[in-house]
Amino acid sequence: MLINNEKGGYHFLKGIDPYSCGVISNDGYEICHAICSNPIPWREGFEFIDQYLRERNLARHALCAVQLRSPKSYSMEDFINYNREYSEVLHGWDLSVAGVNPLARSHLIPLTLKLKVPVMHAFSYVVANNNANRPTFIVAGAGELLNGGALNDENIVCPHQTDAVSMKLKAECVMDAMVERIKGLGAKWEWVTSVDVYTRHPIDKLLNDVIKPRLSRALRCGVTIQDNSPPVEAIEFEMDMRGITKEFWV
Repeated sequence: MLINNEKGGYHFLKGIDPYSCGVISNDGYEICHAICSNPIPWREGFEFIDQYLRERNLARHALCAVQLRSPKSYSMEDFINYNREYSEVLHGWDLSVAGVNPLARSHLIPLTLKLKVPVMHAFSYVVANNNANRPTFIVAGAGELLNGGALNDENIVCPHQTDAVSMKLKAECVMDAMVERIKGLGAKWEWVTSVDVYTRHPIDKLLNDVIKPRLSRALRCGVTIQDNSPPVEAIEFEMDMRGITKEFWV
């Protein structure tokens, strides 16, 4: 369900309590993507974002998505507990729309970068732009979870299995989510500017058999395989997407 966040200047796809499934700019607005030059502990990251937005005369409601990185994978129970802490911060910012969290999110585990605590990696926000010639959008990260991505061990596709058949089923589940979210946002494949895959497993065959055939005109921007894995143990494959025109380091 696509919901209007009038204060933020964007619509979002309803997800679960910690995050929405994606965001897309309203007419007269544009989403910008900012990457943190240095990883910031996630709570301090929100303080940094708050100051960053105020310096640009933007309200907190302009924030529409974040990207987090953590030192290691969580058990499902620990991930749910972390999300409670995270949601409390958003509640303090009064960002919800009719009781629903509008912010999209990707949360990954770097395979080579050694972190001590969860950090803010990047964030996206909305600015007014009457000259924008198309909507801009963020598709939130999705792993191989059934039933709308509800955080439950029973929803994981082929848990603790990484053979070729299981990985194909996982990738198909994630690609189904990407297709559904692009459609739900009302976005077009030719608007996609970034396709990211997160996994610790070789995926050459999955790229050719599962991902590329369904990317349509988004294939022009290629596929980036990130050196990260999903945040929950037993989840092995994740993707997210962006369709933006302004991306920079801060």
